Amino acid sequence: MTAGNAYSQYVGTNPASRIPFTLVDVLELYPSIQVGLEHILGNVPILPPRYYSVCSSPLMLPRHVQIVYMVAKWQSSKSPLKTFTGAAAGYMSHLKTDALVTAQISRGYFKVPESLETPILGVALGTGISFFRALLQHRAYHQDHNAIVSKIRLYFGIRHASKDFLFQNELDTYVNRGLLELAPACSHDGASFVTPVTLIRDFPTSVAEYLDNQGVYFYCGIGGTIPEFHEAAIQTALQTVHKSTLGSEMETVDEMKASGRWQIEAFSSCLDHENALQYQQKVQSKKEDTPISDVVGDCAMFCFQCGQTNQGIGCTKIGVCGKTPTVAALQDLLVDHLKHLSWYAHHIRIVYPDTTSLTEVDRFSLVALFSTLTNVNFDATRFVTFIQQTKAFTDTLSQEYATVCKAHGVAPRAVPWKRTDANVVDIEELVASGKKVGVLSRLRAGRNDALVGLQEMLVYGLKGLAAYTDHSFQFGNEKPEIYHFIHEAFAFLWSPEAGKVDKVVDMLMKCGQVNLTALALLHESNNTYGAQSPGIATSVPRPGKCILVSGHDLKMLHDVLEACASYKTDHGVHINVYTHGELLPAHGYPALRASPHLIGHFGAAWQRQSLEFAHFPGSILMATNCLTQPKTEYKDRLFTAGAVGWQDIPHLEDGQYAPLLAKAVAGVGFTDADLKFNYPANPFVNTVEKYHVGWGSETVIGAAATVLQAVTDGHISRFYVIGGCDGYEGERSYYTDLAKALPDTSVVLTVGCGKFRINHLDMGTIGDTGIPRLLDLGQCNDSYSAVQIALALAQALQCGVNDLPLSIVLSWFEQKAVVVLLTLLSLGIRNIRVGPSVPAFLRPSIFKVLHEKFNLMAIGADVHIRKTLPTWWAATKSPPPRHTDSLAVH
Repeated sequence: MTAGNAYSQYVGTNPASRIPFTLVDVLELYPSIQVGLEHILGNVPILPPRYYSVCSSPLMLPRHVQIVYMVAKWQSSKSPLKTFTGAAAGYMSHLKTDALVTAQISRGYFKVPESLETPILGVALGTGISFFRALLQHRAYHQDHNAIVSKIRLYFGIRHASKDFLFQNELDTYVNRGLLELAPACSHDGASFVTPVTLIRDFPTSVAEYLDNQGVYFYCGIGGTIPEFHEAAIQTALQTVHKSTLGSEMETVDEMKASGRWQIEAFSSCLDHENALQYQQKVQSKKEDTPISDVVGDCAMFCFQCGQTNQGIGCTKIGVCGKTPTVAALQDLLVDHLKHLSWYAHHIRIVYPDTTSLTEVDRFSLVALFSTLTNVNFDATRFVTFIQQTKAFTDTLSQEYATVCKAHGVAPRAVPWKRTDANVVDIEELVASGKKVGVLSRLRAGRNDALVGLQEMLVYGLKGLAAYTDHSFQFGNEKPEIYHFIHEAFAFLWSPEAGKVDKVVDMLMKCGQVNLTALALLHESNNTYGAQSPGIATSVPRPGKCILVSGHDLKMLHDVLEACASYKTDHGVHINVYTHGELLPAHGYPALRASPHLIGHFGAAWQRQSLEFAHFPGSILMATNCLTQPKTEYKDRLFTAGAVGWQDIPHLEDGQYAPLLAKAVAGVGFTDADLKFNYPANPFVNTVEKYHVGWGSETVIGAAATVLQAVTDGHISRFYVIGGCDGYEGERSYYTDLAKALPDTSVVLTVGCGKFRINHLDMGTIGDTGIPRLLDLGQCNDSYSAVQIALALAQALQCGVNDLPLSIVLSWFEQKAVVVLLTLLSLGIRNIRVGPSVPAFLRPSIFKVLHEKFNLMAIGADVHIRKTLPTWWAATKSPPPRHTDSLAVH
């Protein structure tokens, strides 16, 4: 599970954050429970065997077997004097010399190469050193008997060298004997978080040297997704040395796996992690052509639409986002019903293009589809209502289609699905129906994960498109062609053409093109408050009653500000309004900035709300997406609006903000004693008291002469678009590291909540122009501004977009990021890097197609990105051959 979930507090392996919760705690917490010994013996499961890697060679110790283990200890949250340890490790730590222990030796995962001359590349994490110590003893024995033995290059990942460096003296001996090249990575000893992944990517030549000479790769360490990170690092290293593509190196690793040259022994320290590990090992041990449905087996749910997908494969018990199996099934059923509705709407338009009867259906489709976006709506009752409404609209359209066909003399087409009549009142029946039509059922039926994943990418693109279109509709702005395409695309998924990869890719590109229209419309809509202009958003408390607005919707924020102004007129009470998350750019819009009620920004990106909201002394409004499971500390002050919803959280309809204001006035508010916000510090970025905002396309393009002169003078050598979504993963610190590493002739354009990984950095200005080197273009939808700036630059420099000194590094998380990526690809923009991981719905074969067609790449270490960037204009003092003196918006 991802950090931030309550579940991880109980099963996590980090002693600093884990909260022990045992049967003893349950009995102490609920004294009314009376349990006899017979109940305990009958219900407490028997401890399964614990497996440890043997760390000694029988050639060295023929009559002994050695193992190594560490004892993790946790203190009780109620009684610090009470400590907990792992069952097996704690047991062994109390054994005396000569004690008898029941043990059994079983065959391990690893198969050691027969030849002692085979090079070995290894990764050991913590007690994973066991296997390598035994292997080194084995090779040392043969070296002592005059055999020729090759070296082992070993990356040893530990926390602290002073207390975690197992067998240090012995390993040093093997280094001196020429048996070992040791690369220790002490993650917690320095200012930067160094792991074997870091060393593999920073020194790729050694990796290639071992593996290119028929070397064998061994990994022994923690399971889950960690082996995948090391695999990705090795692929990146090989790609760098070979100057190849990621796709070709993925094939290289696949060939190593098939030939036994890629071996993994992964372990975990608790049963919950062991279950996840076994699940992951199944995935790793099977080839891509083994369907996911065979791997996951029977499960309560299946969802892989976002970046927090469990184990990088799919959520099968409960969503990491907090989505329950019930809500997951209802969302799947709603999407399926929307496909039915869309089929009728699309075919009505085919027969009668000028119809005006679909307006209500169009607008309903938006909010219903938007509600299934990640972190938007978790309220099962709302989805039951949506399903009922969708079915009613579909029944009406079915009759209308027959009528229209008859009026135009056209024979109606038969619907391509089997009709079902699920009881739209019985939620259990709806859930059962949802499971029958969900993505897992299609994975099982199709036996083609790559194609289904690509089809799902289209669905997720449509969800992002619906979200952006709904934002514009809040202003009363809409374009019929967007509605038409949503229905066309859903109808396409019912057609035989959807079974052809190239046709699905074509529809994905069309989705990207239509989204460009949606982004342009939203840009125009947001400019209702004036085009963005440079400004400062403060991040310090101001005394007074307060409201916090989080999400994306500028119109809702404006309406809250207006409601506060009216409240002050009527009641004489001033309410300060703070933005949160992706509403930070609101401070760049002149009309919003002019409101005396918009006072500042509170907190960082969406995923920290569970830590931050409890420290806000007023009411909180979630506008649009990015809602996580509310905590008790602030649940009574939380409201939702628009498509957002959570069971038992008040939902404000049609701008009725009176309850929100009343709760704010009843709250404590900030006082003169509050000099800074007191929520927990962000471990990944430094806290700042102000943000520079307002550098939208109008402002940047308006400074054309200055920008182009800076290019000519050598103050700008390259532009970087670094942004997108933020998330829980520590790997997203990659974006921070990248921005820090760029030369001072770089200009960074950032969009979305991914900006919170870099907008605390003081990157200075472009020469003496006064223009910041870090330009905040706005929200994720302001990727439109990035596109406009790129097109304008290409025109001014008289070159193609892909010839620009421009690098795009995107952080993806949910479906808005998916459709933004589709837009960039549809414009022919190549060489984009995405991360921190490849979406689970994109199987390797499909990612390879996108890589070959668009040179789409997964992120790697910063040093490798800079090495693989086009160099025709990097860090030069001379400008491109020619340019015009103005930038034009297209």
